[in-house]
Amino acid sequence: MAIDSYTIHVHWDESNAPRQGNVDVEVRFENGSRYGATLFTIDNITSLMKSYEESGECRSGSYFWAADLIILRRLSMTEISKTVADLVGKSEFFKAFSRL
Repeated sequence: MAIDSYTIHVHWDESNAPRQGNVDVEVRFENGSRYGATLFTIDNITSLMKSYEESGECRSGSYFWAADLIILRRLSMTEISKTVADLVGKSEFFKAFSRL
């Protein structure tokens, strides 16, 4: 698929801590196709795994998984935009995001 222009839609509460959060991101291409992924921070994954220790999820925090997972150091619209552009520019976008 040739890359045409796209828009990024971030499904988040702006109060999410930039270093400890996760957001669902949808990228919509001019041709109508839509792709999604969830972006996490390392701090968020660590926090989730600690909470799993108590809840028993994921073998009591022994592992973490998420479909279409991308890890960023910091969540911000600027970082998300740069990440999507980098993945598109390196032809890695369709490996990192799934079609919706």
